[in-house]
Amino acid sequence: MIHSQPSAPLPPEFLGAVFALDLPQACVDELAADPADAGGILLDFADGLRHSDPDRAQRLLGVLRERAPEPVHRQYAVHMAAGILRDQGETAEADRLIDELMDPGTLLPETAFVLAEDFEGDGDLERALACYNVSCRGLLARPADLVAGLDPLGLIPLLSRARLRDALGHAPDAHDEAALAADGRQGSLRDELDLLDERLHGPAGVDGGPTALVVLDQASHARARAEGRVAERSAADYYMAAERRLRAWPGERPAVVLAGLDEVADLLEDADGLDRWARDTAPEGSLRRRPWPPERNRPCWCGSERKYKKCCGAPSTR
Repeated sequence: MIHSQPSAPLPPEFLGAVFALDLPQACVDELAADPADAGGILLDFADGLRHSDPDRAQRLLGVLRERAPEPVHRQYAVHMAAGILRDQGETAEADRLIDELMDPGTLLPETAFVLAEDFEGDGDLERALACYNVSCRGLLARPADLVAGLDPLGLIPLLSRARLRDALGHAPDAHDEAALAADGRQGSLRDELDLLDERLHGPAGVDGGPTALVVLDQASHARARAEGRVAERSAADYYMAAERRLRAWPGERPAVVLAGLDEVADLLEDADGLDRWARDTAPEGSLRRRPWPPERNRPCWCGSERKYKKCCGAPSTR
């Protein structure tokens, strides 16, 4: 197959190695349209191959690990390669790759955050906290009172670090307190794992399983949180948790239905009623039924008005 190569200011050795993999034309076209995000585009492509063709995914990740122009994309590629190895039962080699990433002189804040979540999920809290500290390195170097100016996405690393420090029995420091104040939390820290009430879910599909995830829109989430209807978590935490649930969705790709609190308030205690509401309000083809995932340069499904690749679809949310 002959591809048109992007006229991009990318290193020739990187381009040569990428095109030797004979990528689909759609992927090549995306590289040509947005060469500055070549690493992110190729990481997404590799992620799509990790279950269907893990060997091909590893070949692409090998190129990214060695030649990706951005160091953060090289580290994300190492992390994904380790995940594939772990899926294949090659835990020793996966651990070796992660140990190499953990070098404090080379670990980047973005990768550190991803590793921190992995370690926390595995119950290795001390290692998780070490990574959260790296992920917050730049923020911790700034005065704590500047934390109030961070947007919700910027707060996530500090909130995660604060939650884990609390779990390990550390007294809150100035940055913990500032992050919690900025997030509007009250009382002690809690590990809020629920997306929202488990009854808020999508309409049943032909196999009896949900085909869509019903998620509160931005204004409704803020109101629901203030009224205590959903967990006390930031908007960024809430929507990123939804993104992770969507990525782990079994079977066909789901859709997303953004809902107003007034629309579903009376149905939160009635899963069947919510199912009916979702089917009636957002059937197939409805403008309210948002296919997932959006194209990388389209607005994010969560309603933030940011591009998907810079919001819930960012590599750091994997």
